[in-house]
Parts: sequence; structure tokens; C-alpha cells
Amino acid sequence: MTIEEIKKELRAQGMSVKDLSEKLGMSYTNTRLMLSGARPMSLQIQRHIDYILGAAKSQVVMITVDLPEAVARVWAPGWEGLTPEEKEVTARTVVQAATDALVTRGEALLDDQVKRQPGGGAATVGAAAPTGTTSADYGDALAPMG
Repeated sequence: MTIEEIKKELRAQGMSVKDLSEKLGMSYTNTRLMLSGARPMSLQIQRHIDYILGAAKSQVVMITVDLPEAVARVWAPGWEGLTPEEKEVTARTVVQAATDALVTRGEALLDDQVKRQPGGGAATVGAAAPTGTTSADYGDALAPMG
């Protein structure tokens, strides 16, 4: 959406710039400056606005981790407006993306000798656990709780 389209949609929905800034989690001043053209609007902010105004059907999920405590905080504007099905799809997609990134990172850390071993030195899905170890079934990690 262009700035003019955003302003038009705000009026159509009866929203103020202050309402938009609160939904974005941004200061009113920064939001106002972006909508006046005095401050550039990043693609990420534009997508947030599109989502809030209903022009886009995507969900932004940001996870920050405080170090060294390893405390994760999740920010997902508009989360409460999603259907249970949309929340599930979003959560599964985020977990899959994180898993893919971890696997790629883990593979990059393997040394060349391990990579040359049969099976690449990695466990085979469905294979028996190595002798002397046990395994646990964690079920569906994303199954609805409660």
C-alpha cells in the first residue's frame, strides 16, 4: 500500500494514526513522520501496516532472546485476531523455519571427516538408537495444549 492508500484505509476503518502506532508497537511520532513522507518506511513496517489494515494475509512473528539468560520473547502483532487454524499454521511454519536453520547450521559445523562417513555421521530417521542409549517419544510438539 502507498502512503495515500494507508491514509485512505485508516479513514475507512475509523482508525487514527495513534491507533495504528499502538498496533504497530511504534511511537506516534515515528508513525506520523512515516505517513507524512518525512521518514522512510521500511518494507517490514509496510508489511506490518498492510497486515493490520487487512491488505495482506501474513503474520509477522519476531522472537528475541535475551543473553546470557536465554529468555525468549515473542512479538506477533495482530496475533489475537487470527483464527485458531491460522495460529496453528503460523506456529508450525515458524518452528519448521527454525528447525531448517538449525539443521543447516549443524551441518555446517560438521568437519569434513565426519561428512565423509557413511550417513554423513548423522543419525538416520527411524534407525535404532545406538547401544546403551534410550529414546523418548515427544509426540507432536505443536499439538494443541490443554
